[in-house]
Amino acid sequence: MRDGDPSVKKDWLPPDEVLRRIHNDGDETWLDYLVTSSFASFAATLNAWDKALSPTMRWLSGGEFPTVSITATGASGAAIAAGGCTSTSVTFKLALSGKSLDFDVTDVVHTGCLRARFLGMKTTYYLQCEYSAGRTVSVSVTANSFTVTNRKGANTPSEVFQVDMV
Repeated sequence: MRDGDPSVKKDWLPPDEVLRRIHNDGDETWLDYLVTSSFASFAATLNAWDKALSPTMRWLSGGEFPTVSITATGASGAAIAAGGCTSTSVTFKLALSGKSLDFDVTDVVHTGCLRARFLGMKTTYYLQCEYSAGRTVSVSVTANSFTVTNRKGANTPSEVFQVDMV
């Protein structure tokens, strides 16, 4: 207790008292107090804005939110471009921007994929689709379907990757 005041918790000191004891320089002048309190208020305001606005300001985050990129290869291992064609089965590679503990087959939206096989773990997953002439296969991952360790929020949506089987 400080000066016998029962409302003050034991061993608690206000921040200005802690700084005064560390620096042993007495009370702050009014100008010093104005400067230090202004910086503290500014930091608190920025932190509050970050928490409130971060979901709507993803484009300013510099890649802070989880992402996924999709590529494809044919049975021979040759790369297939998005919107391209193939005459073999297709393996889609889904590369996450970090380790995910909640990404699974339900997060992948795919149409036209026959006998789909899904495998992978942590950051790299594969979706294999059997060849069927005349089919169009498209694969994507919707927004907010998975999270990544050490990243804020859920994922951004992927581009739709489409392949025509000829």
